[in-house]
Amino acid sequence: MMKFLKAKASAAADGTDAVEGGASAGIPAVPGHAMEPRMRPGSSRSRSSFATLAVVTLGAGLVAAPVTSAIAGPANLVGRDVELAFSEGQPVGHVFPAGTMFTHTGTAGSGVVATALYANGGVLKVAAGRGTGNLAVAAPAHISTATGTPKSAVIRVSNAGTTDHLDPGTGNFSFGADFALNTASATAGSKDDGDNLIQRGLASSATQYKIQIDGGKPSCVLRQQTTTLTAKATQVIERNMWYRAVCNRTTTGGETTVTLTVTRLGDGTAVPAQAGTGPALDLSIATTVPLSLGGKLNDSGTLVLSSTDQFNGRIDNAFLDLP
Repeated sequence: MMKFLKAKASAAADGTDAVEGGASAGIPAVPGHAMEPRMRPGSSRSRSSFATLAVVTLGAGLVAAPVTSAIAGPANLVGRDVELAFSEGQPVGHVFPAGTMFTHTGTAGSGVVATALYANGGVLKVAAGRGTGNLAVAAPAHISTATGTPKSAVIRVSNAGTTDHLDPGTGNFSFGADFALNTASATAGSKDDGDNLIQRGLASSATQYKIQIDGGKPSCVLRQQTTTLTAKATQVIERNMWYRAVCNRTTTGGETTVTLTVTRLGDGTAVPAQAGTGPALDLSIATTVPLSLGGKLNDSGTLVLSSTDQFNGRIDNAFLDLP
């Protein structure tokens, strides 16, 4: 597979908060996750062979075009169903136009589409990632006043057809992303009082899975109707530092365990977290309900503009790994 395009970038070149970085030989693999390609049961397609989508701007006469050569992500993003590494090759500070379709290198291939949705002046920009030459995506700055309208910018990951590539059902699965939270975010009393990193479904939806950073503490929430299981960090993270958050769901018999692994990528320090246990959950939902990155979407795929929980910071290496 081809190498991701990675332009050299300096921190804060796009006007967002500077984050820790420095030279890096590569992003460490997620603990407990095998990186080698594997086969989905019943599938004849290797997880290392799939179609990808080129970044395009939606407009008159423009459509998503398959890339003839597959693109390789970092070692920790090989063989997942959905993989977004934000390495499109544009310079730091580049604003992705509304409707941009982001490169997706997961085994779901062209079965899912990742699109930028904006409202109220919110945009996504190319930002410096962790380490020299790595890139990420920067979400809008926080609007802290009680009367201010939050800027919204969310990546919608939708199923392109009738097959649900985002549904873990009752099986074991994991999802997560790397992130660096801005100095200012989630001000109490504002209309944007949360930082939702990655999720599918809302509290009002039939099911939901999400990773959020509330009060500076990452947590993972799995919910089926009135049953909710939560794994949560017990310490506040540092702002402007890169972390990796990974949520795992395992079910044995009739009991489900939810674990959250949060690692500071600069030195590998683990953030303590408490696991959650409870009954087995079926997280299936309508195929049309999207996955979102950086904020909340309604089940119909439109932006939630009331209590936005817009993530304020930088995001990289988002993934979903289904059974």
